[in-house]
Amino acid sequence: MEMHRQQLEAERQQREAALQQQAAQLEAERQQRAEERQQQTAQFEAELEVRKAEICLQEQRANEELALHKQELACQRARDDQQSERETSLASQTKRYGDILKHVLPRMPRDPGELINFFDTCKNLWALYEVPNELRAKLLLPLLTAKAKSLINRLDAKSLADVKEIKTFLLNEFRLTSREYRARFNAATRGHDETHALFTS
Repeated sequence: MEMHRQQLEAERQQREAALQQQAAQLEAERQQRAEERQQQTAQFEAELEVRKAEICLQEQRANEELALHKQELACQRARDDQQSERETSLASQTKRYGDILKHVLPRMPRDPGELINFFDTCKNLWALYEVPNELRAKLLLPLLTAKAKSLINRLDAKSLADVKEIKTFLLNEFRLTSREYRARFNAATRGHDETHALFTS
């Protein structure tokens, strides 16, 4: 009986030891899982912070690029405005049309009798190249002879800006009246290097 009781006691102690061991093992597993969860949480939070930092850096770069792009656009707009202003300025247009017509417009002839043809030719060429009216007088002045330039110095600035005023003034100064043209017509002779058709024209 005593042996049976001792055997039961030994079995009970073994079960208790097994239970304690199992409980200790479960506790160790629980702690390990808790530590793993903490590590995962810490890793996730670290990754989240890194991701936030990356997003913040990307936003900062995007803002800097946008500011730089706006600045470049403003500079380009300012350059375009300056270029447009230069191109539309009176001096720029005069230079541009002067360069275009430099080898097209004839020089004023020394013979006053050819003044009418000279002005007609200039007028036709200005119309052909669509030269604005306000530029025509400025393009005409360099074409005049030295004598004509000295004569028009007597004109005021307003008259110097008008081709018709210059033309009328020069015709009057050179006394090219209808009587003068008639006298020139009657006294005209054909040159040796002129054909009959060219002379009559």
